[in-house]
Amino acid sequence: MTYYLLRLIDITMELRGLKVGWTLHCWMHSLATAHEMRLDSVIDQLLQDFLQVCPDDYSTQFVQECLPLLFNIFRYSKVKNYTLFINTTSFERERERERERERERVSVCVFIK
Repeated sequence: MTYYLLRLIDITMELRGLKVGWTLHCWMHSLATAHEMRLDSVIDQLLQDFLQVCPDDYSTQFVQECLPLLFNIFRYSKVKNYTLFINTTSFERERERERERERERVSVCVFIK
């Protein structure tokens, strides 16, 4: 299993070197794999791509999966000078969208009854 994970990371880093764009899903799983295998140099390279991957509007996936992963990496990292820029207004926009969706669901339920 370790061989396949290392090969996956190797292919991922080759694609990164070719400037292939990231999706949040792919970047996050590559970062998680590198973290599990304690590949600090790969983690550092992947974190450099954070601003390319970071969505303008933070999705549920980002908040529920990616943020805990990032904080876990920062907590156990030997490097203490990571800086992560997150636009909090995007969180507020996402929260407002969720409220609006909830209001729409409630109004649809009321209309159906």
